[in-house]
Amino acid sequence: MTCESSSFQPPSRDEVIAKADELGFSRVGFAPAELPALYRQAFERWLARGMHADMHWIATERHRAREAHDLLPDAKSVLVLALEYAQNTPKSEQNGTFGLISSYARGRDYHKAFRTRQKKLLAWLSSYGGTHIATVDSRPLFERAYAREAGLGFIGKNTCLIHPERGSFLFLGTVVSSFAWPPDAPLELDCRDCRRCLDACPTGALQDAYVLDARRCINYLTIEYKGEISPELARKMGTRLFGCDTCQQVCPHNRDVVPTLVSDFARNRLPAWISLDDIDALTDDDAFRQRFAGTALMRIDLDRLRRNARIVRENAKKTTI
Repeated sequence: MTCESSSFQPPSRDEVIAKADELGFSRVGFAPAELPALYRQAFERWLARGMHADMHWIATERHRAREAHDLLPDAKSVLVLALEYAQNTPKSEQNGTFGLISSYARGRDYHKAFRTRQKKLLAWLSSYGGTHIATVDSRPLFERAYAREAGLGFIGKNTCLIHPERGSFLFLGTVVSSFAWPPDAPLELDCRDCRRCLDACPTGALQDAYVLDARRCINYLTIEYKGEISPELARKMGTRLFGCDTCQQVCPHNRDVVPTLVSDFARNRLPAWISLDDIDALTDDDAFRQRFAGTALMRIDLDRLRRNARIVRENAKKTTI
């Protein structure tokens, strides 16, 4: 989304914060358009190690352009917006016929939740003039880097953005703007000597602190990967049908986080545990779309969901023998 108009006096920081709160964003931070070089350098090292798996589009020239000026040449500030989505996960049925859905996918598709709010924010900003571009996974941008620079949290060893009090169950979106606001100060925090996420990762995708190997990540395998999952990694999926929350669940900063009050995510569209029999009963793509419309499960297709369900069922059999 892009809004553009002739230039006038921008709204103040306090006015932007009040508007973001009115629109239902959980929090907002202000970052400068220019990022320190360390983020670009870390990204290039990650690509060079092949950790983007078969997501080859990430390595293209277009997707390597991930800073505010690449989207908007006269960018001066980046508004980083967050929506909280923490939820309680009930214990599973114990008969081995249910698969676990990652907490981020149980509510409304977060892209839709963001865009509804961002559209209104862009219209309001444009009434003051300037040029503004909203993103939420729609264009390549170092979102977590800007969030860290905007003081919304620090980047943990599990590569998630972590707010010291609100945890890491945060969706992020941005508005790249030609307006200049005084930036927030980054939080000078880190994980110190904690390594719970590294030790708990079921597949060893977090072999190094602050580096995620997508080739072994259950989120990637169950959602992005279209092929057959290797037996070694499939066994380690356990009951995870779509996504994985393990590295966030063990994080001390998420221990006392209260469930979200954001209506789009507080009211589940999907249960935490879905019956594998119900998935087997889906007859075709139309039935799949009708069942999961408006949720993040539309990121995959029926074939991938059936593949994941087959693995979960096999894993359940092995644990009961």
